[in-house]
Amino acid sequence: MNSSKSSSGPIGPTPLAIIAIIAVALVSGFVWASRRSDDVATVDLLPVSNEEFQHRLELVAGPKVLQQIVNEDMDLGFAKKLGVYPSDVDVQKQLDSMKKQPDFGEQLKKSRETEKDLRREITVKLAQQAVITKGVTISDAEVKAYYDLNVSPDNPKARFHTPEAVQVAVIVTPVEDDSKTAFHQLARGAAFADVAKAYSRDPSANNGGLLPAIAKGKLDARKFPGLEQILFDMKVGDQIDPRKINGLWWIIRCVGRTHEQTVPFDKVRDECLLGAKLDKGLRTNGRTIQQELQDYKSTNPVQISRPEYKSLVGTGGPPQ
Repeated sequence: MNSSKSSSGPIGPTPLAIIAIIAVALVSGFVWASRRSDDVATVDLLPVSNEEFQHRLELVAGPKVLQQIVNEDMDLGFAKKLGVYPSDVDVQKQLDSMKKQPDFGEQLKKSRETEKDLRREITVKLAQQAVITKGVTISDAEVKAYYDLNVSPDNPKARFHTPEAVQVAVIVTPVEDDSKTAFHQLARGAAFADVAKAYSRDPSANNGGLLPAIAKGKLDARKFPGLEQILFDMKVGDQIDPRKINGLWWIIRCVGRTHEQTVPFDKVRDECLLGAKLDKGLRTNGRTIQQELQDYKSTNPVQISRPEYKSLVGTGGPPQ
C-alpha cells in the first residue's frame, strides 16, 4: 500500500518566494520614496511633484528669465570684447564686502539665493559699470560735486542724506460716531491694529493702520492742511484723538521716528567716485556705447533651441 500522504489546501510560499516578495517591496518602496523626495509639497496626501512645479514656473516666468539671462550674457560678452571683463579678484572683493553685513546670512536665506548667484549678479554689475566708465577720467572736484548733490535736502533722490521722518498708524473714517467708538475701544485697551481693521476706511486698515514712513516736507499740505506739523510734533507713543482733517475723522498714533542723517564724505568717497564716473560716462559716451552694443548683438546671433522661445530673444550672444 502506498503510504505517501497527499496534501490538501493551498501551498504556502517557499522561503525563496518570501525573500523575493520582500525584495520587490523594498525596491518599490525605494522608488516611491525617491519620487516622493522630489515632491515640492503635499496637498491632502496628493504630492506636488518637482516636475509639475518647474513646469508651472517656466510657464509663468520662463520667457522673462530667459530674456534676462541672454541680456546679461550679452553685456558680459560685450565687456569681454572691450577688455573690461571683471576679474575674479574684483568680484570676490565685492562679495567679501557683502558678507560683512550683519544680516548677510539671513538675507541670503530669505532670498533663496546662493553665493554662486551673488557672484553672477556682481559680475554682471561690474561688467556694466566697466563698460560705461571705460576711458572716463574724473577730477576731485567732480567727485565732491557728486557728493554735494547727493546730500542736498532738495534732492529727492539723494543717496547719502536721509530726511527726518515719522511713522504713524491711523484710523480714518468719514463718520464721527465710528471714530468715537474706535477711540473708546482704544481707551479700554483694545489693540490699535484690531480697531483699525474694524473701523478704518483707509487702505492701511489691512496693515493694522500702519502707514509708510513720512519724510519731512513730503506731505501734500493742500490735501492735508496742518497735518505735517501735527505729525512732527508727536513723540513715539503719542496719540491724536479723533480730529477732522480734510473732511475725514482721524485717530493717529506715532509708532516711530528717525532723525535727519547725512553720511560723511570720507565714508562714501569710493561710491562718489564711481557714481561720478558713471554719470559722466553716460553723458559723454552713452550713445556710442549703445550703438557699439547693438553692433555686437548683430554679429553674435543667439541660438534658441526651444521652439517656444524662438520669438522672444533678439540677436546677440553669450560670451564663450
